[in-house]
Amino acid sequence: MLGDEGAPQRVHSKDDAEEAREDRGEGLSPSTKLISHNPLFGPMRMNDVLDRWAEEGGRRGAMRRILRALKNTGDFWEVVALSEETVPEVARAIDFLGSQGLVAVEDDVIKWKVDISGELDAIPDNLCPRCGGRGVLPRAYVGLVDRFVKIARDRPGVKRDYDQASMNAESVWARVAFIEMRDSLKGSRILIIGDDDLTSIALGLTGKPERITVVEIDPELTAFIEGVAERESLPIETVTLDIREPLPEDLKRSFDIFSTEPSETLDALKVFVGRGISALKGEGASGYVGLTRREASLPKWQAFERMLLDDFSVVITDVVRNFTEYTHWGYFEETRAFSLTPVRTLPKRPWYHSYLIRFELLDTSRGFEEVYTEDFYSDEESSTT
Repeated sequence: MLGDEGAPQRVHSKDDAEEAREDRGEGLSPSTKLISHNPLFGPMRMNDVLDRWAEEGGRRGAMRRILRALKNTGDFWEVVALSEETVPEVARAIDFLGSQGLVAVEDDVIKWKVDISGELDAIPDNLCPRCGGRGVLPRAYVGLVDRFVKIARDRPGVKRDYDQASMNAESVWARVAFIEMRDSLKGSRILIIGDDDLTSIALGLTGKPERITVVEIDPELTAFIEGVAERESLPIETVTLDIREPLPEDLKRSFDIFSTEPSETLDALKVFVGRGISALKGEGASGYVGLTRREASLPKWQAFERMLLDDFSVVITDVVRNFTEYTHWGYFEETRAFSLTPVRTLPKRPWYHSYLIRFELLDTSRGFEEVYTEDFYSDEESSTT
């Protein structure tokens, strides 16, 4: 029809009005609001993004967490830490979101190319400011922490060949406090498999364990621990051993407590944890394992939990999120993590954390005592090797 000036006038139907409101995201639930006007695909909703991500083999839950983390920050490493997804997964997600016109990396910062105000909830920081969510404070050992820090300054550097990295002193002493809360240190026999963190020295400084045995592949590190033990009169002995080899017979079924922060392939978890279980005395003895979300996806977590319950027949008693904080290691720029990232900047703050898992043995529990000959330091989710 013609208007007053003779120009064509469009009559808007109800459908047109509804489409306009949808384009603006009005009247839509949070799960279906528009994310982008991508010229290739037209208006995109949250479910469109998740559907396309799933079609490419991604997990919806992972993408939701990454999108929420991006609401908090454009720093790649902090997105990894907040989303708790693996480095390869986050790198792939950022690339995918860029291909959809949703984000772009500019000056090493991930920036939204659309306004997402109100469409996503940021991840709140609701952790206890005193304990950081660990649930323990090593109050009894305040005087020993400084002593430990001075000792640790002279430790050998971490070695990439052995997939080494070390937790900070606060995390070491929180671990000591947690173990003491759940298992008596006094008169105990403790096995540590892989002691990049010098947890044996911290435990020894408490003066409570009867015996601490460190099984470690790095002869330079075992020599350092032996030297400290002699100088400080600590009840520590070391065994230099590639853990793919079975433990010596005199270490089997001999310990009350076992602790490890293993490499995070399923094979490495089986060997490290299985060896530790074979060294425990039996029913009532306990193990402590660190496992990240940085190199272990939820499907891998599920497989490891099944390994603990079905293969080793132990019971999981505690899982504490992000209990351990790792310091930056000297070879970081050589790692797969750094090569995968869409940025060329190093992390500004600690981003690599592990959960602390405690399990307890039952009468039916069993370890792993066979020889393992394959390399087990890396898989498709590994990034810090």
